[in-house]
Amino acid sequence: QKKISFPIKYKEVKCPLSSFQIGYFGQSNSGNSVKPNSTLDLPSNLFQYDWQSRKCYKYKEPLIGTTGDGGNVITYTAIKLSSKIKKPIIIIPFGKGGSSVLEWAYGNLAFHHDLVLKNIKKYDLNPQIFLWHQGESDHGISQKQYKDALQIVLDKTRNYFPKSHFGVALATRCNNYEWQPVREGQKEIIQNNKNTFMSADSDKIYNKKFRYDFCHFSNLGAQKIGNIYYESIKNFTNF
Repeated sequence: QKKISFPIKYKEVKCPLSSFQIGYFGQSNSGNSVKPNSTLDLPSNLFQYDWQSRKCYKYKEPLIGTTGDGGNVITYTAIKLSSKIKKPIIIIPFGKGGSSVLEWAYGNLAFHHDLVLKNIKKYDLNPQIFLWHQGESDHGISQKQYKDALQIVLDKTRNYFPKSHFGVALATRCNNYEWQPVREGQKEIIQNNKNTFMSADSDKIYNKKFRYDFCHFSNLGAQKIGNIYYESIKNFTNF
Protein backbone atom coordinates (compact mmCIF):
# COMPACT_ATOMS: atom_id res chain seq x y z
CA GLN A 1 0.00 0.00 0.00
CA LYS A 2 1.33 3.39 -1.04
CA LYS A 3 2.29 5.64 1.86
CA ILE A 4 0.16 8.79 1.99
CA SER A 5 1.80 11.98 3.19
CA PHE A 6 0.10 15.20 4.24
CA PRO A 7 1.43 18.76 3.88
CA ILE A 8 0.04 19.55 7.34
CA LYS A 9 1.24 17.49 10.29
CA TYR A 10 -1.43 15.26 11.80
CA LYS A 11 -0.96 13.08 14.87
CA GLU A 12 -1.69 9.45 14.12
CA VAL A 13 -3.47 7.52 16.89
CA LYS A 14 -5.03 4.11 17.39
CA CYS A 15 -8.70 4.33 16.46
CA PRO A 16 -10.89 4.14 19.58
CA LEU A 17 -13.35 1.47 18.44
CA SER A 18 -15.70 2.05 21.36
CA SER A 19 -16.74 5.48 20.10
CA PHE A 20 -19.48 7.59 18.56
CA GLN A 21 -18.82 7.74 14.81
CA ILE A 22 -20.23 10.05 12.12
CA GLY A 23 -19.72 9.64 8.37
CA TYR A 24 -20.09 12.99 6.58
CA PHE A 25 -20.39 13.34 2.82
CA GLY A 26 -21.99 15.07 -0.15
CA GLN A 27 -20.52 18.08 -1.96
CA SER A 28 -18.39 21.09 -0.95
CA ASN A 29 -20.49 22.23 2.01
CA SER A 30 -19.73 18.83 3.58
CA GLY A 31 -16.05 19.36 2.80
CA ASN A 32 -13.40 21.80 3.95
CA SER A 33 -15.00 24.95 2.57
CA VAL A 34 -15.56 27.06 5.72
CA LYS A 35 -13.58 30.32 5.92
CA PRO A 36 -11.89 31.17 8.14
CA ASN A 37 -11.05 27.95 9.99
CA SER A 38 -12.37 27.47 13.51
CA THR A 39 -10.28 28.92 16.32
CA LEU A 40 -12.11 26.91 18.98
CA ASP A 41 -10.16 24.64 21.32
CA LEU A 42 -10.48 21.05 20.16
CA PRO A 43 -11.44 18.49 22.83
CA SER A 44 -9.07 15.60 23.51
CA ASN A 45 -11.77 13.01 22.74
CA LEU A 46 -12.19 14.15 19.13
CA PHE A 47 -10.66 12.15 16.24
CA GLN A 48 -10.91 11.74 12.47
CA TYR A 49 -10.63 8.63 10.33
CA ASP A 50 -8.94 8.86 6.94
CA TRP A 51 -10.48 6.28 4.62
CA GLN A 52 -7.49 6.50 2.24
CA SER A 53 -4.71 5.55 4.66
CA ARG A 54 -7.17 3.65 6.90
CA LYS A 55 -5.78 5.43 9.95
CA CYS A 56 -7.13 7.60 12.72
CA TYR A 57 -5.70 11.00 13.62
CA LYS A 58 -6.29 13.59 16.26
CA TYR A 59 -8.92 15.99 14.98
CA LYS A 60 -7.47 18.91 13.06
CA GLU A 61 -8.66 21.13 10.21
CA PRO A 62 -8.57 20.80 7.28
CA LEU A 63 -10.02 17.32 7.67
CA ILE A 64 -8.40 14.47 5.76
CA GLY A 65 -10.35 12.49 3.15
CA THR A 66 -12.55 15.25 1.76
CA THR A 67 -12.02 18.17 -0.61
CA GLY A 68 -10.95 21.74 0.22
CA ASP A 69 -8.37 23.25 2.55
CA GLY A 70 -10.55 25.35 4.87
CA GLY A 71 -12.61 24.60 7.95
CA ASN A 72 -15.52 22.20 8.21
CA VAL A 73 -19.10 22.60 9.44
CA ILE A 74 -18.91 19.28 11.29
CA THR A 75 -16.24 20.71 13.62
CA TYR A 76 -18.89 22.75 15.43
CA THR A 77 -21.18 19.73 15.73
CA ALA A 78 -18.36 17.50 16.97
CA ILE A 79 -17.19 19.96 19.62
CA LYS A 80 -20.73 20.27 20.99
CA LEU A 81 -21.22 16.49 20.94
CA SER A 82 -17.94 15.98 22.78
CA SER A 83 -19.29 17.65 25.89
CA LYS A 84 -22.40 15.44 25.88
CA ILE A 85 -21.08 12.02 24.88
CA LYS A 86 -18.78 10.39 27.39
CA LYS A 87 -16.78 8.45 24.84
CA PRO A 88 -14.45 9.30 21.95
CA ILE A 89 -15.98 10.82 18.80
CA ILE A 90 -14.69 9.93 15.32
CA ILE A 91 -15.58 11.98 12.26
CA ILE A 92 -15.27 10.24 8.88
CA PRO A 93 -15.40 12.84 6.07
CA PHE A 94 -15.49 11.87 2.39
CA GLY A 95 -17.47 14.50 0.44
CA LYS A 96 -16.51 15.71 -3.05
CA GLY A 97 -16.85 19.36 -4.00
CA GLY A 98 -19.14 20.14 -6.94
CA SER A 99 -20.57 16.62 -7.09
CA SER A 100 -24.05 15.62 -8.23
CA VAL A 101 -26.24 12.99 -6.62
CA LEU A 102 -26.24 11.33 -10.06
CA GLU A 103 -22.45 10.84 -9.81
CA TRP A 104 -22.82 9.31 -6.34
CA ALA A 105 -25.54 6.93 -7.54
CA TYR A 106 -24.47 6.03 -11.08
CA GLY A 107 -21.06 7.57 -11.86
CA ASN A 108 -17.47 7.46 -10.65
CA LEU A 109 -18.42 8.52 -7.14
CA ALA A 110 -20.44 5.32 -6.78
CA PHE A 111 -17.08 3.49 -6.84
CA HIS A 112 -15.64 6.08 -4.43
CA HIS A 113 -18.58 5.49 -2.08
CA ASP A 114 -18.03 1.71 -2.20
CA LEU A 115 -14.31 2.06 -1.48
CA VAL A 116 -14.88 4.38 1.47
CA LEU A 117 -17.52 2.12 3.02
CA LYS A 118 -15.33 -0.98 2.54
CA ASN A 119 -12.37 0.73 4.19
CA ILE A 120 -14.48 1.91 7.13
CA LYS A 121 -15.77 -1.62 7.64
CA LYS A 122 -12.30 -3.18 7.29
CA TYR A 123 -11.11 -1.09 10.23
CA ASP A 124 -14.05 -2.45 12.30
CA LEU A 125 -15.60 0.99 12.57
CA ASN A 126 -19.38 1.12 12.62
CA PRO A 127 -20.77 4.67 12.21
CA GLN A 128 -23.96 5.30 14.12
CA ILE A 129 -24.73 8.32 11.93
CA PHE A 130 -24.20 9.27 8.29
CA LEU A 131 -24.87 12.89 7.31
CA TRP A 132 -25.57 13.73 3.66
CA HIS A 133 -25.22 17.37 2.55
CA GLN A 134 -25.64 17.72 -1.21
CA GLY A 135 -27.98 19.22 -3.79
CA GLU A 136 -26.52 22.58 -4.72
CA SER A 137 -25.16 21.15 -8.01
CA ASP A 138 -28.45 19.58 -9.02
CA HIS A 139 -30.61 22.49 -10.17
CA GLY A 140 -32.51 21.29 -13.21
CA ILE A 141 -33.09 17.67 -12.26
CA SER A 142 -36.53 16.42 -11.30
CA GLN A 143 -37.80 15.35 -7.89
CA LYS A 144 -37.97 11.73 -9.08
CA GLN A 145 -34.44 11.78 -10.52
CA TYR A 146 -33.04 13.12 -7.27
CA LYS A 147 -35.08 10.83 -5.04
CA ASP A 148 -34.23 7.69 -7.03
CA ALA A 149 -30.51 8.51 -7.01
CA LEU A 150 -30.36 9.37 -3.32
CA GLN A 151 -32.25 6.17 -2.52
CA ILE A 152 -29.40 4.24 -4.17
CA VAL A 153 -26.83 6.14 -2.06
CA LEU A 154 -28.83 5.46 1.10
CA ASP A 155 -29.40 1.79 0.31
CA LYS A 156 -25.70 1.22 -0.37
CA THR A 157 -24.76 2.89 2.93
CA ARG A 158 -27.30 0.74 4.78
CA ASN A 159 -26.07 -2.39 3.01
CA TYR A 160 -22.71 -1.91 4.73
CA PHE A 161 -24.08 -0.46 7.99
CA PRO A 162 -27.71 -1.59 8.40
CA LYS A 163 -28.17 -0.09 11.86
CA SER A 164 -26.91 3.36 10.99
CA HIS A 165 -29.10 6.47 11.04
CA PHE A 166 -29.05 8.65 7.93
CA GLY A 167 -29.42 12.43 8.14
CA VAL A 168 -30.36 14.40 5.01
CA ALA A 169 -29.89 18.15 4.81
CA LEU A 170 -32.25 20.17 2.65
CA ALA A 171 -29.57 21.78 0.50
CA THR A 172 -29.99 23.45 -2.89
CA ARG A 173 -28.68 27.04 -2.60
CA CYS A 174 -25.38 28.26 -4.04
CA ASN A 175 -25.55 31.72 -5.61
CA ASN A 176 -29.14 30.93 -6.56
CA TYR A 177 -32.63 30.31 -5.22
CA GLU A 178 -33.98 27.11 -3.73
CA TRP A 179 -34.65 24.34 -6.25
CA GLN A 180 -37.92 22.83 -5.09
CA PRO A 181 -37.73 19.50 -6.99
CA VAL A 182 -34.49 18.60 -5.18
CA ARG A 183 -35.85 19.78 -1.81
CA GLU A 184 -38.96 17.65 -2.35
CA GLY A 185 -36.81 14.68 -3.37
CA GLN A 186 -34.79 15.06 -0.17
CA LYS A 187 -37.99 15.27 1.90
CA GLU A 188 -39.39 12.18 0.19
CA ILE A 189 -36.30 10.15 1.13
CA ILE A 190 -36.64 11.29 4.75
CA GLN A 191 -40.32 10.36 4.86
CA ASN A 192 -40.01 6.98 3.13
CA ASN A 193 -37.07 5.44 4.99
CA LYS A 194 -36.73 4.23 8.57
CA ASN A 195 -34.04 5.74 10.78
CA THR A 196 -33.73 8.66 8.36
CA PHE A 197 -34.12 12.26 9.47
CA MET A 198 -33.73 15.87 8.36
CA SER A 199 -30.38 17.02 9.71
CA ALA A 200 -30.90 20.69 8.78
CA ASP A 201 -32.66 23.00 6.35
CA SER A 202 -29.45 24.62 5.19
CA ASP A 203 -31.22 26.65 2.48
CA LYS A 204 -32.66 28.87 5.21
CA ILE A 205 -29.18 29.84 6.43
CA TYR A 206 -28.49 32.21 3.59
CA ASN A 207 -27.09 35.73 3.52
CA LYS A 208 -23.66 37.37 3.30
CA LYS A 209 -23.21 37.02 7.06
CA PHE A 210 -23.62 33.24 6.93
CA ARG A 211 -22.10 32.51 3.48
CA TYR A 212 -19.01 34.49 2.52
CA ASP A 213 -19.55 33.92 -1.23
CA PHE A 214 -23.32 33.26 -1.08
CA CYS A 215 -22.56 29.55 -1.38
CA HIS A 216 -20.09 28.32 1.27
CA PHE A 217 -20.44 28.87 4.99
CA SER A 218 -18.56 31.45 7.00
CA ASN A 219 -17.56 30.76 10.60
CA LEU A 220 -20.91 32.15 11.72
CA GLY A 221 -22.89 30.11 9.20
CA ALA A 222 -20.93 26.96 10.04
CA GLN A 223 -21.60 27.46 13.73
CA LYS A 224 -25.32 27.92 13.05
CA ILE A 225 -25.74 24.85 10.86
CA GLY A 226 -23.34 22.84 13.05
CA ASN A 227 -25.60 23.53 16.03
CA ILE A 228 -28.65 22.46 14.01
CA TYR A 229 -26.87 19.21 13.10
CA TYR A 230 -26.19 18.68 16.80
CA GLU A 231 -29.85 19.18 17.75
CA SER A 232 -31.08 16.80 15.04
CA ILE A 233 -28.58 14.11 16.04
CA LYS A 234 -29.42 14.59 19.72
CA ASN A 235 -33.17 14.35 19.11
CA PHE A 236 -32.90 11.34 16.84
CA THR A 237 -30.44 9.17 18.73
CA ASN A 238 -31.50 10.02 22.32
CA PHE A 239 -27.98 9.86 23.78
